[in-house]
Amino acid sequence: MKKPFAAVSTVALAGFATLALAGPATAATPLGDATFFTTADFGVESGGYPAEEWFFGQLGGGWTAGTATSSATGLEVASPGTTTALQILNQDVTTPTSAADFINAIDDVWVEASGAGWSFQLPLFGEPGTEFTTLRPAVLGDSSSSVQWITSGAITDGAGNTLYAAGSTDNLTDIADALYQGAAPEVLAYGLWIQDTTLEVWGISGFGDVSAFTAVPTRSITPNPATPQQAVDGLTVSGTGWFPGADVYFDVYDCGTTVVATDFDFSTVAGPDGTFSVQVAFGALPAAGTYCADFSDGHFLFNHDVLPDVSFVIADAVVDEEDDEELAATGAQDVTPWLIGAGALLLLGAGAVVLGARRRQNQH
Repeated sequence: MKKPFAAVSTVALAGFATLALAGPATAATPLGDATFFTTADFGVESGGYPAEEWFFGQLGGGWTAGTATSSATGLEVASPGTTTALQILNQDVTTPTSAADFINAIDDVWVEASGAGWSFQLPLFGEPGTEFTTLRPAVLGDSSSSVQWITSGAITDGAGNTLYAAGSTDNLTDIADALYQGAAPEVLAYGLWIQDTTLEVWGISGFGDVSAFTAVPTRSITPNPATPQQAVDGLTVSGTGWFPGADVYFDVYDCGTTVVATDFDFSTVAGPDGTFSVQVAFGALPAAGTYCADFSDGHFLFNHDVLPDVSFVIADAVVDEEDDEELAATGAQDVTPWLIGAGALLLLGAGAVVLGARRRQNQH
């Protein structure tokens, strides 16, 4: 959701001028449409932007660098004080072909964080190779095209005529029109400037990238397999690595179909540590078989296709330790057909309980 907030200092745009490409950061963890990053995966700007993925940008003179620490719940940023800041950027050169495409790309940006004390940053060349500027919204916690934006550098029409002086503020549609009077601008990177605040960054998407900074989320349903009566009495649904305070939804259906299995859908809220655990129950005795649970956080993880379904088995009976001992004593020839089927389904269900996360709305 977009939140207007107080304007960030104009001088916070210093330090974007070196643009040669350095080496890439270390490999992160891809999952579905997203990639999960920790601070160990961040590069550092030193004489140029690290190629691809995320890096900590140079701040320029007069600034003290804040700190960033990875935890299970996100990228914890501490930048206390008006002259302390942290800049995180994703080097991703792209060239939108028109002003309309440029605006659409901005409106596709989505930031998930614990507060609105961040400023979206967009370094670019207005005239590729010659005219550098950084665009940012004039309010904190908002990356949308609907608010006023500021340009750090001058924008010309390609013939030397100044359309916007450095530090000018205007509607982004008008700024984009000015940018496209010359050659199409190159977007060099995107990211956040975080100044005079402490917050957690959970996820950022834009320009074809989906990045999450929490631990890779997990989901589980126990017991698995379960008897029909256990499903009615209540199964434990739990998970870790979710955005703190995120709404967690899921429903259950027969795998391979879109038919919901009985009246079984559920929602809860992830705690401040990004975990949830709750007992949920089928409304009636379910038929034996394999079921799929569709998990969703309501927006970022769901919309970015990062949460593959979890399958689980409802069996007429389940194997306990005594059953295992009897099987060992009597041999495989004593295994009844339902038990063979339940064992195969158990393997299927266990293999499908995988890590995940999905797709978006902007906390623009």
